Amino acid sequence: TTIYCVAEEMFDLENYVAQFEASYPEVRVHVSYRQQIPDDWPKHFDAALMTHTPHASTDLLLDLVPLVESDSQFDVDDYSPGALAAGYMDGRLVAIPIGLEFNVLVYDPRQLTEANVSLPMPGWTWKDLMNVARAVGRHQASMGTGAVFVDNGERNVLLLNWLQEQVPFYEENVDGRLIPVLDRLEIQSAVSDACNAMSDLTVAIDPQSYSHMDYRPLVYLQDGEAAMVTYSLARFGRRHSQYPDLAVSAFPQPNRYGDDDLTAFGALAVSRGTAHPQAVWQWVRFLSRQNLLSRIIGGYSLPARKSVAEDLGVWETLDTETAQIINTILAGQRGSEIEQSQELLGTIQGHLMDALFGVCNLAADSSTALAKAQQEAMFSVSTWYAERDETLKPFSVALPPTLDETGELSEIIEFLVLDSNEQAYLAATQEFEAAHPGWSIQLTTLGEGWAGDCVSAQVSNYDATMFLNLRPALLPIASISELEPSLTDKSFLPQAIEAVSWHGHLLGIPTAIRPLVLYYDPEVFAQLGLAPPTSDWTVANVLDAAEKIVAANPMWLGYAPHTGAEVRFVLEQQGIRLFGDGAYPQPRFTDPAVLCAIKRLRALQGGQQMLSFSPAAMELPIDGEFCLGGPRMLAVALRPYPDTRWPMQIHMSGVFQQSTQVQMAWEWVTFLTEQGGLHNTSALPAIQAETESEVTRQVLDADLHAAYLTALERDTALPEREATVVEDVALWWFEQSLLNVNAGGLEPALEQAQAQTEQFVDCVATAGRVDDVQTLAMCARQVDPEHWLARITAANASSEK
Repeated sequence: TTIYCVAEEMFDLENYVAQFEASYPEVRVHVSYRQQIPDDWPKHFDAALMTHTPHASTDLLLDLVPLVESDSQFDVDDYSPGALAAGYMDGRLVAIPIGLEFNVLVYDPRQLTEANVSLPMPGWTWKDLMNVARAVGRHQASMGTGAVFVDNGERNVLLLNWLQEQVPFYEENVDGRLIPVLDRLEIQSAVSDACNAMSDLTVAIDPQSYSHMDYRPLVYLQDGEAAMVTYSLARFGRRHSQYPDLAVSAFPQPNRYGDDDLTAFGALAVSRGTAHPQAVWQWVRFLSRQNLLSRIIGGYSLPARKSVAEDLGVWETLDTETAQIINTILAGQRGSEIEQSQELLGTIQGHLMDALFGVCNLAADSSTALAKAQQEAMFSVSTWYAERDETLKPFSVALPPTLDETGELSEIIEFLVLDSNEQAYLAATQEFEAAHPGWSIQLTTLGEGWAGDCVSAQVSNYDATMFLNLRPALLPIASISELEPSLTDKSFLPQAIEAVSWHGHLLGIPTAIRPLVLYYDPEVFAQLGLAPPTSDWTVANVLDAAEKIVAANPMWLGYAPHTGAEVRFVLEQQGIRLFGDGAYPQPRFTDPAVLCAIKRLRALQGGQQMLSFSPAAMELPIDGEFCLGGPRMLAVALRPYPDTRWPMQIHMSGVFQQSTQVQMAWEWVTFLTEQGGLHNTSALPAIQAETESEVTRQVLDADLHAAYLTALERDTALPEREATVVEDVALWWFEQSLLNVNAGGLEPALEQAQAQTEQFVDCVATAGRVDDVQTLAMCARQVDPEHWLARITAANASSEK
């Protein structure tokens, strides 16, 4: 029997293979190594070893519970509490964790002491944390300083766990299934108490992505802008010396909401399509007992098996405080409901939070809101269990027809997915592979630099970030008809073609387009008796309505921009330009009209931060489909200000210059173009004939489809990409000024951004190469090495060496 295993490159399994085959001579193991394991690995491999829980669809993974329960040699008791539960997804045990990581509460003891509250201690409850957080919030309000939490997420975690501790809003039935009980009378009273608490639980929302700058939350605490934040114990341990005044504690236990206290670091999974489940299980069981993470476990992480931790001497390396925190978290993992899917608890939680939002922010009747939430939660939970328990369609691991002696798949097209979840492409890959025997599509996500044969990305006609990043790496074509005679450039929406063009050539093929539209919450407008937005509205009407919403209730957010590009757009739609004219446009950040308009936007948020990541009654998601308000939002087109470009996001696919499979990569890209429905749940197909097709109308909500078509019809300004590239690159300094502004410091922040942008524009003008990415990057680097273009080009250059 031969089994095929795929492993991430960081693992070296050759010695383990030899040991296993010596113990199980009837089984041969073939290992392939990947820098990044694709989501469709269960179609081609029997098992996988990766650094985190498998990203593959749970429908493709084998539920390991029957194998665990029938195997007396597996020794479940050797696992730390909650370790195996970390391998559950969608109610199935689909991974065997080999290591554990922990999330904790990092706090500033000084701020808690000033609020005259006790510091966290073992055995504290969510009620204790609620009392501490409210006291800190009241003290900060009296002093006019800081916030309690960095992020809305921490506040929600506290509210949900506190509510569950006071009055459980779910319970287990006799079959061990979770049942929501959101309509209990006691919960109505608890929700009222939660609303009273929310005014004290202030947040200092970080507008930057933690994944790009994960030290920033600690900076918030160090600078006194927030008192508490959820953080990785391992990352905090590595950085504690930089923030010696901060302290760490386990959350009260049990913690059922938000980031898991305990997550898998390293996991083994089995394909549901394997023809040799027992042999594969023997291999997985064997690997689970090995020191696979010996090179990277240490200090603040823990092997999942107690015996492996003992062999490595991990506990001896932990200081007393860290050991106590880990033991507290492990003790909190006990309980049968921990093996329920976190997604299921998240579903119940989401319905409760919707009700809480309506009661606290929209003055909805608590009884009515909770009854509605209960009805919706019961439906969601029953659907979840039905999907979990349904009989899955059988499939078999189908090894590609060519597998060389090293175990590497040949005839592979590596497809880098930057604009969607890889799951969206699974059906398309299966159809393409069926039509092209001997070829396999390997889906990957972004790493350092560019790797692979082709890419699917989202670019914007209003922000050059992704386009300039991709341009040097892609193969240009003169016309789409070169690839597919049945298609010409005129087959596509002109906005889509313009967005992927550079000096008369195409850098890829557009597949879908998403014009900017206004999303609004109809319940907010109905609650206040305001007329809802219509397609006759302009951005000026949006701002007027936002001011009325805030005037009605200062706790509400009528509208708030999320990015610097969105601020530029809002200003332009009022006739206020951030830049002058010409190929080398000078900034106007300190112009009185600009200052006045920005102050108005800032006032909509209480005069504090400029860029928000909180849900609002109206949103203009300029960067794409992301809409914080959720499914209750409706869409409507706005009227553009004369002679302004209207923001649009375009999905495109292109082929990398470094590809060794150019012809087949273009065939795959062309195939995707004809499958424009991949994005149709949130975008229009880029091919004109399909924008009003019956298929498109069926998958897009009627209001969104109509809004998209209206926005396209009204968009008459089609500036060439090269005409705005300097302005798009220079906008970064403007956005940084908005991110860094503090109370009363708007003018100095904009003055600094003005000076830096002038330096950049002058540098580009001196070089005279507005269309050269390396020149733009050089000038950006001279002014600020942290500019996104400077960092991206440096990373790409490094990856090519």
